[in-house]
Amino acid sequence: MTDDKANTVEIACDVTGETRRTRASLDGGKLPPGWRRHAGKTWSGDAWKKHFYCAAITMPVLKPINADWAEFRAALTQAWGQATRLSNFATTAMYARDVRRTEEMEKLPPMPNINIYHEARAAEPGLPTGSLNSILHAVRGKYSRRRYDVIWTAAETLPNYKYPTPYPVTRDKWKPSFGDEGEPIVACRICDKRYKLQLRRGKGFRRQYAAFARAVRGEVAYTELALYRQRANEGDHRNGVESKENGGGGRQHHRIMCKVVLWLPKEARDRRRNDGVLAIGTAQDCLLLAVDQDGREWRYHAEHARRWIAEHRRKLAALSDDRKCEYRRPRRAGLGEREYTDKICAKQRRRMKTLIDQVTAALANYARRRRIATVTYDDAARGYMESFAYAEMKTTLANKLNKYDIVMETASANETTKSD
Repeated sequence: MTDDKANTVEIACDVTGETRRTRASLDGGKLPPGWRRHAGKTWSGDAWKKHFYCAAITMPVLKPINADWAEFRAALTQAWGQATRLSNFATTAMYARDVRRTEEMEKLPPMPNINIYHEARAAEPGLPTGSLNSILHAVRGKYSRRRYDVIWTAAETLPNYKYPTPYPVTRDKWKPSFGDEGEPIVACRICDKRYKLQLRRGKGFRRQYAAFARAVRGEVAYTELALYRQRANEGDHRNGVESKENGGGGRQHHRIMCKVVLWLPKEARDRRRNDGVLAIGTAQDCLLLAVDQDGREWRYHAEHARRWIAEHRRKLAALSDDRKCEYRRPRRAGLGEREYTDKICAKQRRRMKTLIDQVTAALANYARRRRIATVTYDDAARGYMESFAYAEMKTTLANKLNKYDIVMETASANETTKSD
């Protein structure tokens, strides 16, 4: 007991004054979970989330600087393969070590503490430790969210990760910088080599470039970087990677995207004037309806999205009708139909994601302009638009409101939802 106390020190939050007893280290003490050091200060978890919000910027990779495209593509293929194999291995391992439903159980027990690091390291010995832990953390979060539907109700199967799963790079394995002409550059480790990648800039990436510049200057904290691919047209004349389905099929062109996760400072608001309440919810005659305390309404219908959904369902139904048992095709001949189905589904997902980002940003700006302090959200009415990502819209709206330090509460369970 005496030895444990001798090896511990007391650290304090420079913002709130909160103190914690923690293990001694060379830099003044090991930080407790959620605590951070930034701008010469020590921040507690509550103080950090009160002053900063998490956001991600995505910029295409223009070219590798210290390698040619052939070497860079080979490294990405290896990294994406390792990330995909490890994700599927971790999902199966967690399920094998989890509980099983029996007749004596009245409810699903909490998820046990499952540690599969050594098995994961043996499965992928060439993966960097930081990337391995990041993948395990992401897989655990996704598995825990679907655990009830997989184990208790058997309504879903285990999550399946398809190639290429994004390759994460931890905070200590990459660094942002600028080139001689102001071009954004990231130096990151991919597998066993460090690459310098030049990112795109221009008028279409002004917001991303401004946030990237703040990270280079040290004004904001940056955490994880992820490399993934996004399908593009060959006529775009952008460098990237090409893929081809096994057994035949046409070549598909993809851009390489770089996603950077940042902690940006929240915009300060005058709390003496920001005390309004805004009720937001779905309705039967529009997608979103917002009503403030004065009775003023804000509506968003998204009629074009209803046409997108109807057109997409019609195309999928037509493709399903054309694949009847009476009209069999060889596997190679059916690759074109599967590629077309994947293409229109990816286009639909991008459309709906853009719609959700735009409407939630507009609604958050409206709440800020109306000096709203608290937002109540209720999406029980879902008859206006079927097959819509209501859960994604709820999470995105909470993150947009958190930027302006606006609290979002769900009206159904009176539960506060804020992004971390």
